[in-house]
Amino acid sequence: MNLNFKFKGNRNYIHGTDICNQIFSLYKEDFYEDFEISFHSLAHNNIILSQEQLKQQDQLKFVCKFKQSDDAIKTYYGYENIFSKPNTSYVYNEEEITDYAIINLQEKSIVLKQHSVFT
Repeated sequence: MNLNFKFKGNRNYIHGTDICNQIFSLYKEDFYEDFEISFHSLAHNNIILSQEQLKQQDQLKFVCKFKQSDDAIKTYYGYENIFSKPNTSYVYNEEEITDYAIINLQEKSIVLKQHSVFT
């Protein structure tokens, strides 16, 4: 299955949250609990999602697993599609992330004063 993405802001790689969100939207009926994803490297191209683990691992970008409602474990492998690169991006203002944040370096904490489009 081909997963096509847009770049986030001025990034030139596909952001992990975009990958997770697309997987969640594809498998929302099957997804039950215990979602795990392990990223192996940055993806600069669109993704081919497969249930088969290929012998050639150089294009492997992530592995995700989740438990279905019938307790079956699903495993999917995300391979970079070297022939398909995202050709658009969407606006993502990095500076707005901290507008509502109280950052305390001594306590090593970040607290949001209010909700925003990032929460």
